[in-house]
Amino acid sequence: MKQGEGGYYDPEKGEYVEGEPIRETVPCHLSPVSVDRVNQMFGSIEQNITVARLQRQYDKAYDRVEIGEKPYSVQRHINHRRRSVLYLEGA
Repeated sequence: MKQGEGGYYDPEKGEYVEGEPIRETVPCHLSPVSVDRVNQMFGSIEQNITVARLQRQYDKAYDRVEIGEKPYSVQRHINHRRRSVLYLEGA
């Protein structure tokens, strides 16, 4: 998801008002990463990592990733053989 265009300055509020966000749904396969693998990759067992494997490479800019209205932060984004793999950390 990224911020949409159409933001403007509202003199009555005295602040900048953001435009509506642009949401894009992308088909993918989700799978959790085991604690041992998370420790190998990130050096910590405290992280809740989910892997999202996309059918095609995703090269567009994005601000965040949501799965079922829950925000995730992207720890790694790898383009591999015409596909993208995202390592997502849940809250």
